[in-house]
Amino acid sequence: MTVSPHQVPCNIIGGVIVVVVAGAVCAAYSVDLVDITDRAWLFLAIQGIFILAIGNTCLTAATKYIAATEVTLILLLDTILEPVWVWLAGLDTPPYYSLYAGIVVVFVLGVNATLALLEDADAAKAAAAKAVEGGGVKGEGDGEENKDPEALDKEPLLP
Repeated sequence: MTVSPHQVPCNIIGGVIVVVVAGAVCAAYSVDLVDITDRAWLFLAIQGIFILAIGNTCLTAATKYIAATEVTLILLLDTILEPVWVWLAGLDTPPYYSLYAGIVVVFVLGVNATLALLEDADAAKAAAAKAVEGGGVKGEGDGEENKDPEALDKEPLLP
């Protein structure tokens, strides 16, 4: 994963700005911040400054390898899994309808990913077959011709 050396610090600074703005909004609406425990403040700071920065960096890097629409679907998966993580930690019990909706979304994401992989494989085989009929295709930098469409099944789709 190639990430700009400035991206992670920028995301951390963005998280700090969000914390400051959220504090200002809470102060403007007279939210009693004294009732929040030190442990809760620690978790909020870790979430806002580090976890969101790492997640945003990974999502930005992911768009180099998969379509932006699929990254958006993965964001839906994050929304579905958050109540599950809280439930696994033993801090809350999500309603059953949330779990059912989560199962539907996870199923749809799985079907979408499977269909995308099959479509990519079919397109690659069709391109290889067309290249074989047209006299072959030069490999990337090796100067050899690839005349075997079945060889594409053994090669990774991404570099």
